[in-house]
Amino acid sequence: MKKICLSENHLHVCCRLAAGNCAPKCQPCCPAPAKRCCTAPAKRCCTMPSKPCCPPAKGKNGSPAQTKRINSSRRACLIARYSFIFAHERMDAEATLRTFICDMELVQRIIYIAALECFRVAKTAFWKIKTTVKHNLSLTHSEPPPLDVAVLDYIIYHKDVYDVFESVHEVICAMDMNPKISYPPVVDFVVITTLIKELCAVAFAMQTLDPPLDVTCGIDGELFNRTMYYRSSDSDHTAGYVAYHVWPPLMENGVVIVKGEVVTRSLVRILLQNMLRESLSLLNPLSQKSFVKLFSCRVFAKRKVEAEAAAVAVVSRLVK
Repeated sequence: MKKICLSENHLHVCCRLAAGNCAPKCQPCCPAPAKRCCTAPAKRCCTMPSKPCCPPAKGKNGSPAQTKRINSSRRACLIARYSFIFAHERMDAEATLRTFICDMELVQRIIYIAALECFRVAKTAFWKIKTTVKHNLSLTHSEPPPLDVAVLDYIIYHKDVYDVFESVHEVICAMDMNPKISYPPVVDFVVITTLIKELCAVAFAMQTLDPPLDVTCGIDGELFNRTMYYRSSDSDHTAGYVAYHVWPPLMENGVVIVKGEVVTRSLVRILLQNMLRESLSLLNPLSQKSFVKLFSCRVFAKRKVEAEAAAVAVVSRLVK
């Protein structure tokens, strides 16, 4: 009996030449690397996934946190756009109107009334579109998000439902009928279409926020409120009454987001200007120009007593 060990690639085969039985394997001179244990992967303790405490809301905007972030981002962009309109489009509109109107107060009144009318018309258009979309979606709406949320999402993602040019036409028609700026018709308000269009678009987009943004309407002669307005550069900084408004403040649930701008003057001067404006409407255009020159800022720059006496005397002569 002879034992032969053949080693090749660390594998040894031991055979008995005389017998047909295989002998046990001899120990290799170099031990083979240990094999990995092939065991089945450990099973999870729970076959069903655990449910979260607060399931995420289903909808286009995802979770409530994501919806809040998107709303905050849109809100910041719209506020910045409103401020940009005040700094650029408003100044361009003033320069355009100054080529037709010499009175700076009338120019600023026109722009202020245009801003108020833009928000009024845009809110009306938003209410009409929201009512129509809500009626159409209520017929087929069956998803978990509330119907009001689905309506706002539809209006946000489908911007073409709002016809901004129709709103511009309505704003111009409303300004033509405004008694403060419509008489005499010295200019066509179509020249400030760019400003009106931008304000209408911003005002409509602000209605899709939660809560929406809006402007507030001021009253001539009201007390000056530092939390709502800035004083204009040509204001009387010692006066506490508002002569007229230049730009409306932006509000959110009664809280001022962006301050407006007003011109402040003394109460006596405000009353005199109102009297002069009423008397001015009874004069012809040539008398109006001479009257404006007579009571320019140079006259009111004198002492108050002399200015008041001169104004009352001229007004009394014109009325007679």
